[in-house]
Amino acid sequence: MIDELRDEPEAMREIHKIRLQIYEEKKDMTPAERALHTDAAARRMAEKHGLTIVDSLPSLQNGRFSRGQASLRSTFSGMSR
Repeated sequence: MIDELRDEPEAMREIHKIRLQIYEEKKDMTPAERALHTDAAARRMAEKHGLTIVDSLPSLQNGRFSRGQASLRSTFSGMSR
């Protein structure tokens, strides 16, 4: 694989290097930790560029969904099997 990378353009080698760095940073994270990390990075980027994030999905706090699950349970609780 290393030999294959030598034939690639410099830009592709840089992309592979960055992707490997991201993998190394996140490989031992739980799914909840990855979600929190990604959410924080997105919020930093949005703030940097003057964007507003509208929360429409349940958010994770302490590795657990903090909203949305109860409403899903109530939505489906009236349905018969």
